[in-house]
Amino acid sequence: MKYFFLSLICALPLVNLQATINGAHLKIQIENYEGKEVYLVKYVGDQAYIKDTLVAETNGQFVYQSEEKLKSGIYYIVIPPKNEFVEIILTEEEQHYTLQMDHTRLTKDREFTNAPQNTLLQGYRLFMEDKTAVHRSIIGTPQEGEERPPLDEAQQSQLTSLQKEVKTFQKELIEQQPKSLAATIIKTQIEPDYPEFSGTEAERQQQKFWYTKAHFFDPFTSDARLFSSNLFFQKVEQYLERYTAIQPDSIRQSIDRVLGLVSTDEEAFRFYYLKFLNEYLQSNYVGMDAVVVHLVNEYMKKGKADFIAADKRKELVAKASRWETLLIGKTAPAFRSYHLDVEGTLLSKNEEDPNQRFKLSGLLDLHSLESPFTLVVFWSPTCGHCKKTMPELVNFHKAYQAKGLEVVAVCDKETEEYPGCAQAIKDWDAIHWINTVDPSNSYRFLFYVDETPKMFLLDQKKEILLKGNLKLDSLGPILEDFIKKYEEGER
Repeated sequence: MKYFFLSLICALPLVNLQATINGAHLKIQIENYEGKEVYLVKYVGDQAYIKDTLVAETNGQFVYQSEEKLKSGIYYIVIPPKNEFVEIILTEEEQHYTLQMDHTRLTKDREFTNAPQNTLLQGYRLFMEDKTAVHRSIIGTPQEGEERPPLDEAQQSQLTSLQKEVKTFQKELIEQQPKSLAATIIKTQIEPDYPEFSGTEAERQQQKFWYTKAHFFDPFTSDARLFSSNLFFQKVEQYLERYTAIQPDSIRQSIDRVLGLVSTDEEAFRFYYLKFLNEYLQSNYVGMDAVVVHLVNEYMKKGKADFIAADKRKELVAKASRWETLLIGKTAPAFRSYHLDVEGTLLSKNEEDPNQRFKLSGLLDLHSLESPFTLVVFWSPTCGHCKKTMPELVNFHKAYQAKGLEVVAVCDKETEEYPGCAQAIKDWDAIHWINTVDPSNSYRFLFYVDETPKMFLLDQKKEILLKGNLKLDSLGPILEDFIKKYEEGER
């Protein structure tokens, strides 16, 4: 038995209205159920909403009615207290029907009246349940801890016959109601008809991958009624996981494809836009701010996300404008900071005049550095993460200094706290870095320093290669690749 989880459901109460011929009227009869209510539930993406609570008119009989037709799509009758659920569909033509079922046999005993598409889907479900059981009997069930043995020739033949039977049945059902929502639902569960691919096995698999990706959303392209459904949500998740590289350009293309598909469905577009925006605002992957910038520039700034509050849009547009200057591949901002005289500051830290408690020794222009690679680090002597990371970075720098890595460290403190910066540099043996401070605090805006440590790995042209709270154990191999490419370019 499947159960329905309602922890995220938000109630959307409806006024009970007298149904008309143009509205919706559903009669639900549940045998062997003594409960007083059931829920009519609809998904938007992966979020379930109670469309209405149906109260028993007589024992086991529930009615939903409204003057307005419900939006076409997949709905659920959810039965408390275990939240067992039964899936139904509603279409423009199919909104006045009866569903009879037995609470003790919800999967098997469902009978629809005046609902040919629901009847077709019920037959399909029962057929697939039977064939799934046959599939399991063919391949067997290994004991716990054992590997499934390879299939013999007879088992392979049985599976081939079973697959052919299933495909034939699916095709026949689709041909019965080719333009129906039921047919579309079945189509989403069928692999595309692949052409003959050529080349080696690896080349054929690659061609199959690209063909599948290109045709992944074909059933939904010709029928927009499922864009709000959990079924479409699952397909989107598969597309992002299996057919989208974890790389900003690839993700932007996939997001544009999904948002383009659902652009005619206001409810679905709002859901997916907010899903993508929130997901990549919180992403831990390096460079995903480029996805947020894209979502703001291509949609929000063009008036396609006005469902977000005006003050929030203003905040996000401002944030994206700053982030855009710091995207991977962009040239780092022109930045000047002052060399901190560590020894001089430590000798002067007890001066009565606060302005004499630190010593500076000249101006550094970041873009004037000629090192092949520059790691700009914004840090604080009182930051817990910095206390762990900075000593590790000292050893990291020693390992790569001879290969062209320079470290520019900018202490994230006000002038009166510069002695603390100097003491930490001394304690960590970071005296050989280019240690700087910025009394103007311009770095906070230029590099969007909202946390420490924050790092930017720059190439010889001062273009941003990596950024963020970089992990040194993973940064090493990446830097090695950059160094190799740099050395090959020098030869």
